[in-house]
Amino acid sequence: MEDENSSKMRSQIMSIYKDHAGKEKLDYMSNTILEGKVSGYDAIGAMGSFTGLLKKQDLETQEKYLSTYEKLSEGGGAYVQAVLGMNVMLLKRSADERVSKLNTELEQLEKEGNEEKAVSKRLEHEKAADFAEKVTALLNGLK
Repeated sequence: MEDENSSKMRSQIMSIYKDHAGKEKLDYMSNTILEGKVSGYDAIGAMGSFTGLLKKQDLETQEKYLSTYEKLSEGGGAYVQAVLGMNVMLLKRSADERVSKLNTELEQLEKEGNEEKAVSKRLEHEKAADFAEKVTALLNGLK
């Protein structure tokens, strides 16, 4: 079904993937949007589905697909451009929530005196904060 030529069908497939697939479908979703294989209102739904699935992924995967938003910011269809900022903002909110959660966990580990786990959590927190900064920079750079 992924080879279907219908923009509406592709958008619906992506909606299903958002709720029932894993990161293995992000390549398809990213390429479908970047190659303009969804258009009009279908592109709005496709962007929401892509962002919805991406937010559920680990930090490394989210960082890998941040380039999709960067490429779209340089040129995408009018409907994609209309919702790009909102989708990046949703990704930013998710990134900020991750940083906040990790910060709370780190503070608890430090309070308990568990330095071994705190070191690992501190590294995880730093990576999450770096990613959140990248998303913020992207959001601030949108037209």
